[in-house]
Amino acid sequence: MSPSPSPHAAAVVANGDDEAHNPAPSISISTTSSSSAILTPTPPYNSKKNENEKEKPQSDDGGEAGEVLTPDGNVPTPKELDTLRHVADKIPLNVWLVAGISLTERFTYYGINSPFQNYVQNPPHDPLHPGALDLGQSRATNLNDGFQFLVYLTPLAWAILADTRLGAYRTICLATAVYLTGVTLIFATSLPAALDNGISLGGFLTGMVTTGIGLGGLKACVPPFMADQYTATRPRVRTLKGGARVVVDRALTLQKIYGLWYWCVNLGSLSGIATTWMERDIAFWAAYLLPTCFLWFAVVILVVGRKRFVRRVPQGSVLADAFKVFGAAFKGGFSPKMDKGKPEYQRAHYGREVSWSTSFVEELKLGLAFPIAWTCHSQINTNLVSQAAQTHTGPLPNDVFQNLSALTVILAMPLVTHLLNPLLARLRTPFPPISRIAVGFLLQATSMAYASGLQKLIYSRGPCYDHPRHCDIPGGSAGGDAGPNDISVAYQIPVYVLDGLAGVFFYPTGQEYAYTKAPASMKALVQSILMVTVAVGAALAFVLTPAYKDPQNVIMYASLAGVMGLTTGVFFWGLRKYNALEGEMNELSAKQVEGQRRRELGREDSYRV
Repeated sequence: MSPSPSPHAAAVVANGDDEAHNPAPSISISTTSSSSAILTPTPPYNSKKNENEKEKPQSDDGGEAGEVLTPDGNVPTPKELDTLRHVADKIPLNVWLVAGISLTERFTYYGINSPFQNYVQNPPHDPLHPGALDLGQSRATNLNDGFQFLVYLTPLAWAILADTRLGAYRTICLATAVYLTGVTLIFATSLPAALDNGISLGGFLTGMVTTGIGLGGLKACVPPFMADQYTATRPRVRTLKGGARVVVDRALTLQKIYGLWYWCVNLGSLSGIATTWMERDIAFWAAYLLPTCFLWFAVVILVVGRKRFVRRVPQGSVLADAFKVFGAAFKGGFSPKMDKGKPEYQRAHYGREVSWSTSFVEELKLGLAFPIAWTCHSQINTNLVSQAAQTHTGPLPNDVFQNLSALTVILAMPLVTHLLNPLLARLRTPFPPISRIAVGFLLQATSMAYASGLQKLIYSRGPCYDHPRHCDIPGGSAGGDAGPNDISVAYQIPVYVLDGLAGVFFYPTGQEYAYTKAPASMKALVQSILMVTVAVGAALAFVLTPAYKDPQNVIMYASLAGVMGLTTGVFFWGLRKYNALEGEMNELSAKQVEGQRRRELGREDSYRV
């Protein structure tokens, strides 16, 4: 029995009916399963003119002289799609509301996570650095990596729950409740009474696990739920204030939305600046209280927006498709191209139809390169914090400098969104997703190469050279903390700047690619698969634990830089051909989304749009 239409869905269809006065090229969509649609497009919009056709006079607004122009709000003609400049749409209020949830989630996460290394590594009453549990650098790094692994592994289970049972909104509400329970537990067990009675370690570990599980649900559902709030699926003409006619482009709008999401993520991460100061100047309980209270703003947004948000109807389970793709792709031997898993290969060689699409295979393939990037990025929360402690930090806490990566994103993301992308659009210079991700990967490799060079420079300075803080010095106690080497922490700034710039290009682009190329019924699942690559990166970082000690850190950072550089080259060489198919894939994805919305209203499974 088909679900009755909701108000927001009716609005979507009404918009589609208005657009029918000037229809796009026809495309037939026939659904055969919950996770795929068979699409047969007409020739693409950007088909070239007949070479024998004479060039007609052009008007100033991109049309031919005397030609009747498409009214604003209607679907552009193929010629207008080719000649008019493409721009992003305005961001709806619902998108901003979900962005607020993302900001509060990140504020709480970084506010809690930033003091972790010191809280676990250092002893209480350390005269140089705040601490509580005194487990040492290796164990502190292991716990941090384990926490990251949990946070980014659990999205898979939450995504299945969202796509098949609860839907994104109710899943976000449930995950927020679990998240709030976890951070409250971390705060409560950091109080002086808990520390004095020896229950802080057990409470901290329990709180970490609960927090990680709740965070997984938000990570799986918030980004696709944010993109779901933008309901336009077709390009349309708009006249700007200056009289210029442009085409409002769905793909550019989603790129802008995911840029906003990543900007909010990093704005929220600045909470780490406040909590690292509070841990030093007040106590850890104060540092954990602030983000715990701030998370309640997410609860307020969820309550306020419950009747506004666009909600997709949960579909059937599609997790099996992902495992089937990997099984089919690697049958007879490993191949990073995964071409054996594509529907056309299965049809040609085995005579069978599969329920997944080619774009789904490409999405899974894309994720294979991300774990190395996440392993590199994770260093800013662990080993680079310890590296900062080997230098002179002045009055600043050693774990405050990791926030420079977020500050870089906050400054650079608006420049990319409002200056670089429009400039490239005006120059008609494409900067497609695969290229953007490759640029981000290259910057990430450069950041690790710089960290390696900086570590070597630290080892070249006294008093302790390649064993910073651990040497005997005249007048000091044997085996005690000899203090940092003679070098300023300012040398570390480029590492965080390069890391932030890397994230600007590869992280939101990966999320955007996951959303736009995934089948309409499995947006959360495919994005959660991309999140799982972060867990794999954390696992790789955990494997590298034996290398996290002096004087081996130069080799460790250099190895990460080399592997990241090699991964960048393989990634771009193997996937660059999909840059040319970006427009076609986006068009088919938009038709799938529109098809799902019509099916949710009980429309026919096969129709012409």
